[in-house]
Amino acid sequence: MTGIQTLTNKTLTSPTLTTPVLGTPSSGTLTSCTGLPISGLTASTSTALGVGSIELGDATDTTLARSAAGVVTIEGVEVVTLSRAQTLTNKTLTSPTLTTPALGTPASGTLTNCTFPTLNQNTTGNAGTATTATTANGLNTSNSYQVNSLGIGTPASGVAGEIRATNDITAFYSSDERLKENINPIPNALQKLSQISGNTFDWKSGFGEIHSHSGTDVGVIAQEVEKVLPQVVTTRENGYKAVQYEKIIALLIEAVKELQEEVNQLKGK
Repeated sequence: MTGIQTLTNKTLTSPTLTTPVLGTPSSGTLTSCTGLPISGLTASTSTALGVGSIELGDATDTTLARSAAGVVTIEGVEVVTLSRAQTLTNKTLTSPTLTTPALGTPASGTLTNCTFPTLNQNTTGNAGTATTATTANGLNTSNSYQVNSLGIGTPASGVAGEIRATNDITAFYSSDERLKENINPIPNALQKLSQISGNTFDWKSGFGEIHSHSGTDVGVIAQEVEKVLPQVVTTRENGYKAVQYEKIIALLIEAVKELQEEVNQLKGK
């Protein structure tokens, strides 16, 4: 070609490009043309090569499918870019780097049957160390969400199933009469209450995998409560017992009523 040419809907048979340089000639248009087996492209200076997508593979490979704009595919395997939502299936990522990841970022994307090396949850430190978020992250899910331990305003303890918070925890326990049946006052409440001791005590050390308490505390003894009010005591998977302290209130209410009845009887004599 000795001048600027515009070829539209043409097929070039065995064209020869002699020492092509990207950006030369300075202008010209090839539109919907086929038969351009190009090799040996070099550029002496930085040159923009604007194409919709690039497919790299053997010329006999008929399985290569056109990718979306801006995607490079080598032998049918898409080269991962992080500028758009990705679906990775049956891939292995070698030494991926997550730079200050935030929950909910990217907004979409699917990883299916993929394998990863160990990932830390932050850019420094050991795996399992949570990153402190200075701004709210969007964590929205309609499914169940499970974590090992949770810290609200304070680091998580690392004890499985434990929630620690530095401020109020506001929650309401279902208690509507319409949800209940076989409703009966707790019998002999005062006698049962007399079998439960209120104590001060010190937490033993060496049980960090079970709880995160330390120092002097106050409370009841689970084994004592279990004998008179087993409904409020549970035995955890590790074999240690725990008490639902708020449910002891029902026993206290009935014990006070019984005590008041005794007082009224004494006053009536």
